[in-house]
Amino acid sequence: MRKRAKIHREKRDEINVRVPPPSKILEEWLGETYLKLTKIDNDLTTVPMLNPELSAFSRFFEIQSSIKKKREAEKSHSKYISKLSEMRKISTKLDQNKEEFGKAKSELKDNAEIEVDKISRKDIRKISRSISSIDERIETIKIETNSERSVLKKLQKYARLSAVRGSSSIDDIRGIAPKGGYLSSEELGLILETGGFLSINDTKDTLQEAPKQGRLRKKKTRKLGVSRRGGGKGKSASRRD
Repeated sequence: MRKRAKIHREKRDEINVRVPPPSKILEEWLGETYLKLTKIDNDLTTVPMLNPELSAFSRFFEIQSSIKKKREAEKSHSKYISKLSEMRKISTKLDQNKEEFGKAKSELKDNAEIEVDKISRKDIRKISRSISSIDERIETIKIETNSERSVLKKLQKYARLSAVRGSSSIDDIRGIAPKGGYLSSEELGLILETGGFLSINDTKDTLQEAPKQGRLRKKKTRKLGVSRRGGGKGKSASRRD
């Protein structure tokens, strides 16, 4: 509203600076010039020469354009006045609304003070306990949601790996690295999430210990037989006896 009023005012002032006379005076000048140009005297000695007549025609057209511009300035002035009246109406309404708002605010303040006086400390403690229980419940739900999301991500990764390698367990995937096998980025991520690279070392140790235990078992189960030489000596000794 203010911007539009400012635009109309600036346009009016600009035209008034360029064309100072009012439109009524310009119209009078136009009529006088028109009569001079259209009137022809019977006395030819009073007829104007060419140059004065050309200047009269030029003045006539200049007055016409000035009247046109002046009417635009008058329109801008009327629009500016209408915008000012609208702004005044809005300001009066705002003042009325401020008064009503102040009254309503004071009434609400009085009612709020009355309601606060009615509330007891017991009610306040009860409300605070309920709020704290709600907060605890929200926190537990957040923790459960995060854990379920992590489990879901692991299951999704394992499902993708199973689709590639077939139905293989996590231990099988861990055993690929010590053997020098190829692991994809998803398999490495699954290993990191389920124990890290230490789990690969544990798997390697178990794989190295397994053949050692087999060798020890073979040594323990070795049979000891009686030597033939010892047996021969026994027979000769018995014969000598």
